[in-house]
Amino acid sequence: MIPRTRQNLPLEGQVTSRLAMVYGGIVCVCLVLVSCRSALDTSAPGASDVLRTPALATIHVMSTPEGASIYLDDALQGTTPNAFVVLAGQHRLRLEKVGYAARVVDLALQPGREVVVCEQMRDDVPPRIEMASVPTVVRPGRALRISASAVDNEAVVGMALLVDGHRALEVGEASLHYTVDTNILGTGWHTLVVEARDSAGNVTSEEVVFELLAPTMTPGPTATELRGPTLLATATSPPTVAPTPTTLPAARASPAPTAVATQALAPYVESPVSLIWDEIALSIYAYQQALDYDAEHTDHPYPLLDRDRVGPLEERKYRVLRMRNEYLELTLMPDLGGRIYQCRFLPTGQDLFYNNRAIKPTHWGPVDQGWWLAVGGIEFCLPVDEHGYLTAEPWNLEEIPRPDGSALATMSIVERSRNIQARVDVSLRPGESGFRIRTALHNPGAEAKSLQYWINAMLSPGSHGVGPSLRFYYPTSEVVVHSSGDPSAPGAHEAMPWPMYDGRDMSLYANWSDWLGFFAPNLRAPFTAIYDEEAELGMVRVFPPGIARGVKLFGFGPHFGDAGVYTDDGSQYVEMWGGLTPTFWDYAVLEPHTTIAWEESWYVISHSGGPSLATAEGMLCVVRDKDHLDITVASPAEHRWVLRGARGDQQIAEEGFVVRPDTPFYTGIDLPAGTDDDLVVTVEDPATGRVILSHAV
Repeated sequence: MIPRTRQNLPLEGQVTSRLAMVYGGIVCVCLVLVSCRSALDTSAPGASDVLRTPALATIHVMSTPEGASIYLDDALQGTTPNAFVVLAGQHRLRLEKVGYAARVVDLALQPGREVVVCEQMRDDVPPRIEMASVPTVVRPGRALRISASAVDNEAVVGMALLVDGHRALEVGEASLHYTVDTNILGTGWHTLVVEARDSAGNVTSEEVVFELLAPTMTPGPTATELRGPTLLATATSPPTVAPTPTTLPAARASPAPTAVATQALAPYVESPVSLIWDEIALSIYAYQQALDYDAEHTDHPYPLLDRDRVGPLEERKYRVLRMRNEYLELTLMPDLGGRIYQCRFLPTGQDLFYNNRAIKPTHWGPVDQGWWLAVGGIEFCLPVDEHGYLTAEPWNLEEIPRPDGSALATMSIVERSRNIQARVDVSLRPGESGFRIRTALHNPGAEAKSLQYWINAMLSPGSHGVGPSLRFYYPTSEVVVHSSGDPSAPGAHEAMPWPMYDGRDMSLYANWSDWLGFFAPNLRAPFTAIYDEEAELGMVRVFPPGIARGVKLFGFGPHFGDAGVYTDDGSQYVEMWGGLTPTFWDYAVLEPHTTIAWEESWYVISHSGGPSLATAEGMLCVVRDKDHLDITVASPAEHRWVLRGARGDQQIAEEGFVVRPDTPFYTGIDLPAGTDDDLVVTVEDPATGRVILSHAV
């Protein structure tokens, strides 16, 4: 707004003016004519002998943000907004403000005129990073916690952490917290770099180095040292009945305490992850010939489908990248939707993902696209709901072996309707039965973009298709229905109790009557899982809830009768979704020149039951039967941990154990008679004292 006060002009006569409207952020210079009359009538006798009034002009100066210092011909004139009178002629106006680039305007002021100058100041100072201290020497096996924040004179829009040049974390906010797993780092010096970026694109970084000491192979503690003299419970064999919601899998002997006492874990596995390009043949209906590429549909730059032109089933070959370690084989298929096609658990030879044996274009998918391929595996759905537009689009794929033996497969694509740059990193480490998915979405344009992004895993653990023994682990008491074919179920957008509804335990697939999809926006813990009790195999997803807020489940139900829409053999699967937005009804906004990124952990669980609690490091299954607890601990990596049970301040059990991806740990705790108080079961790392899992029973 132009200031209303104006210094009086030392002129005789009436001064009138009109100023143009000024909008914040627009650079404008407005000249307004002013009618002035000289104090002397030059036609009067002797006028030439009298001193004339100086030729003057008025300047109004504004800036965004306000408070900039005004220099006129290097003389300070105050701060913006301001107005003052100067002699007409040539002048140089300079605006300065701490944290912003100076603005210089050259003015040619005409006598009797007013000039309005409004300038958008450009932020040219990067953010300032405040980083918690990092030790210069770190012992092997210790987790290294990194915490940093940034401040800026305008706004911090993103931060990143690089470990030895690799981006470990990228967030779209002014703080980051990350735990560096030193087990995957080699002995010696390592570099950590924290970057911060402000809304103007200014970037700054802070670098620290630390030394990781070489591991010392020493004998493990004795059983007495691990358990302590107050041990009240010992390892027991699990029940010898088939697994149910209240029992553990059938008989597997617990490891003897002496084995724990003498076993020492290697700090890393020698065998590196292998990367092999291969080719597979799929049976797929000839949909390509029915695609309609209409150049006029500029608002939807993807092909539509003429169903009348879809041809018969044929065999087509696709290249795949196989990533393999001791426990997992991942198959990535970049050319048909950029998906993780399969995950195989090598100790048992079982597959986790559904792979369609007769792929056909369905009528599902985004409404404006009208089709979707039920290929199987994990698909990455962008930029709208219902599987997105990229169902059959080719992605770029680059494989990257790493010095520590792990491997990275980077898939990338530019989504054409919104020009969003999407990157998905799939990483696999030696000796682990899990993998990590890191997503980065970047808006390179000058306008904000609305979008959805979902990771959809089509699962059928242990067999081709799912059956009644499949169970779902969503830690919540209420879900929100997306859609359902069950007339007794609530309608779309309505809440439904979970897991018990209408007298049925809906966490067991056998109790579904027809298809059902729901969102779970209020989880007690950031994980979801499925587990087939007959196949004794399942999958866990662990995610950062502050960024990846969407959680969804979909299944057809045992009595679904329209499987011919997507396949020819009647097989079923379930979909475990994770997304950027809470539901399909919400859209996120990606600001200009902004990246949002996060990492999720996915891992296999075998012969363990489903999780009461899961983190990226492992899962805990606790089942209470009166005065007895059955406990299972599983992990995607090998660890030596300690299990403790406590009732209030009283510790009632303590036991050391070793867990591996193919060998869960089982034990039982007999509780003192009449124990009604809440019990807490924890799993700790004895080397650091860090709590890995903690669950109240």
